[in-house]
Amino acid sequence: MSIANADELAKALAFLPHGPEFRFVDRLTALEPGVHGAGEYTVRGDEPFLRGHFPGDPMMPGVLLVEAAAQLAGIVARPAPFAAAGFEADRAARCENPRQRKAG
Repeated sequence: MSIANADELAKALAFLPHGPEFRFVDRLTALEPGVHGAGEYTVRGDEPFLRGHFPGDPMMPGVLLVEAAAQLAGIVARPAPFAAAGFEADRAARCENPRQRKAG
């Protein structure tokens, strides 16, 4: 069951347990629970982590890119309907062999 309705996508995003200071998914653009999902995070430029990560030429830290992917995966893994009681989300314990390449 693919979800395209903006209200339903927002409801799915609301189940993300992270607080606003550590949420790296602002908006879901597509979701098929248990299969795939797509989302967006807007880097506003005032985030505290950017001040020290290459001052003058800020860059999103790779570990936070991995965190954003994990948050999206947590939303995708949640079964529909999203209000189902008793669902315990698995927590990622590790990430093996992540790779990051310079763009271009």
